Amino acid sequence: MRDAKNKPIAKSLNGLQYLFDFLEAYDFASEGSEEIQEDSKTLINASVLGLIFEKINGYKDGSIFTPGFITMYMCRQAIRLAVLQKFKDAYGWKCEAFEDLKNYMADRRTGKDVLEFNALINGMHICDPAVGSGHFLVSSLNEIISIKAELGILADDKGVRLSGYEIEIENDELIVTYNDGQDIFEYQVNNGSINKETQRVQKSLFHEKQTIIENCLFGVDINPNSVKICRLRLWIELLKNAYYTEETKFKELETLPNIDINIKCGNSLISRFALDADLSKALKSIKYNINQYKGFVHDYKNAHDKELKRGLEQIINSIKNDFRVEISSNSKELKDLNKWKGELINLTMQTDLFEKTPKEKKDYDLEVKKLTEKISKQEALIEDIKSNAIYRNAFEWRLNSRKYWIRREILKALM
Repeated sequence: MRDAKNKPIAKSLNGLQYLFDFLEAYDFASEGSEEIQEDSKTLINASVLGLIFEKINGYKDGSIFTPGFITMYMCRQAIRLAVLQKFKDAYGWKCEAFEDLKNYMADRRTGKDVLEFNALINGMHICDPAVGSGHFLVSSLNEIISIKAELGILADDKGVRLSGYEIEIENDELIVTYNDGQDIFEYQVNNGSINKETQRVQKSLFHEKQTIIENCLFGVDINPNSVKICRLRLWIELLKNAYYTEETKFKELETLPNIDINIKCGNSLISRFALDADLSKALKSIKYNINQYKGFVHDYKNAHDKELKRGLEQIINSIKNDFRVEISSNSKELKDLNKWKGELINLTMQTDLFEKTPKEKKDYDLEVKKLTEKISKQEALIEDIKSNAIYRNAFEWRLNSRKYWIRREILKALM
């Protein structure tokens, strides 16, 4: 084993201690191209997990890590346009550029206004249908917080702004500074106590990230490893601003919420139900309605007990399964089958006064054969659907979300 200066360490260590010392010496903020540094950084850079993601999944499944500077650019350009449009639609402001929002907000800085503006931005829904390691969502999270800080509406839960602090994104990381950018904000416990202002800032950043992750960010990926890494990355971003609670006299950290429900495993390219499918009949056949379903999702996010969380997950999955059973009987495939069967019956049951000519007989037999083959293929297709052979791993958008902003729209905004 060698130290940071690449010199051998003479002392012998047991296996576990060796592992701990190795992890302690590793620079988790490095992407691997930098020179050896004497001081290791304690925060994990978002790029590191992206590189791990590539190594685990390999390139055979198209698992290519998107560099941070690309996701940062995409999010900055597209999300700012979306925020600008939301304020124009909500208040009728004639803003031509994002910078104009600052002028319109200058005279509206009460706590009520600040909370109202935050709620408007928190109403965005950003989804990556091929989320990979989650780098795009991490960049989106940082960009939204940066936007709020730039507009002067980044605040605590009472609407009191975090004034005197500057927030910038550097190498895909949020950097919080004060004293005109001279000092970096750090959260530390000193002799069992924490400065009130430091506690307020850390607590505000934690709940700001929590709100955005729970309500604004969504992801889908067909690879279960990708889903796990994406969830881990969002957890790490939240942990960066974890705070000690006053109730425990600053000895225990605030309990982290369940954020895994927003990141799903499935094939986002196929879905059993169309986005305009009528769900009214399906809703009548189950014992829960949409509002109750949303309530179960909300309770799942805030559940601290493992048994309660597992029980809520079973209820949520059972509701989705009930939807599947009911809607499948009204699917387009089944309607087409019944239509073709009716046409075949009408064709074969009709009687003619005169015997068909050879040409008419040939056309008749050909039409019967075509309908019979179509019916046979459709019956096989429906059987595959019932056995989930076709829709295995399909992601049901109607049952997992209400409104998503697909990354494809972001790409359009950049063209």
